[in-house]
Amino acid sequence: MRAAQEGSEVVVAIRDNGIGISSEMMPRLFSMFSQAETALGRAEGGLGVGLSLVRGLVTLHGWECGSAQ
Repeated sequence: MRAAQEGSEVVVAIRDNGIGISSEMMPRLFSMFSQAETALGRAEGGLGVGLSLVRGLVTLHGWECGSAQ
């Protein structure tokens, strides 16, 4: 995780070393109940609400939330 001031904004970046997100998934990444294909060895999946909830809370505070590969 990294936080830095960029002009009049603070940008918080979070990076992980997970299985990654396909380019086909990116447009619906923050959609409610959206999930990527299950990877081998990943026995449990979520409900697909986490990132949608994050975007909703961030927006309520007047901030922006996005993603990049």
